[in-house]
Amino acid sequence: MTIDHTGAYFRRDGLGGRFICGISPDSSEEPETTNLEVNYDFFHEKLWPVLAHRVPAFNAIKASNKRQQSGEE
Repeated sequence: MTIDHTGAYFRRDGLGGRFICGISPDSSEEPETTNLEVNYDFFHEKLWPVLAHRVPAFNAIKASNKRQQSGEE
């Protein structure tokens, strides 16, 4: 696992080119505990720039989730 000085982290998930990543939001950005939906805006605005700066090769891959990979919507 790689942990950036910003608190962002990532690691490879198997051998299929997938990664698990995350970052803890500031207390002012902490989501409600009743909402378990992925906040894609937070990902693209806060986490993705850190990941792309840390590992420029990430610019060549797209973010996805298991529902998108399996064709479920």
